[in-house]
Amino acid sequence: MCAVEDCPPWDVYNETNPTAVLEHGCTECGRTIRGGEQYRRVEGKCDGYWNTHKICAHCDAASAWMMTVCNGWVFDNLHTELLEHWRDGYQSAGMFRLIIGIRRRWHDGRDRVPTGVSDLARSMMTKQVAA
Repeated sequence: MCAVEDCPPWDVYNETNPTAVLEHGCTECGRTIRGGEQYRRVEGKCDGYWNTHKICAHCDAASAWMMTVCNGWVFDNLHTELLEHWRDGYQSAGMFRLIIGIRRRWHDGRDRVPTGVSDLARSMMTKQVAA
């Protein structure tokens, strides 16, 4: 189910939460991270390649679902991972909002940053186990 299970570990990993001075594209949704916005920057070496990922605050919040349920996700694949979990039975209005938010690029950042995503994931996991 989770693509993260098949990923090699990072050889070098560094994560920071800078405030953008220049515009950047979000690795996950593709929207523009504008100057003044805080974002997550991940850089390192994995599988022999150096990578840098810049993740907007919205996608960073949405990634909490994957971190809670799967302990990670494959960068540049958050939307696909969430959609796959939806199809595997993790369905709720909150999950739908995350999937649609990414697809719509969070309305160019005008949408509110999602909150309570880890709690949503834990609640959904409890329901999956009970079923």
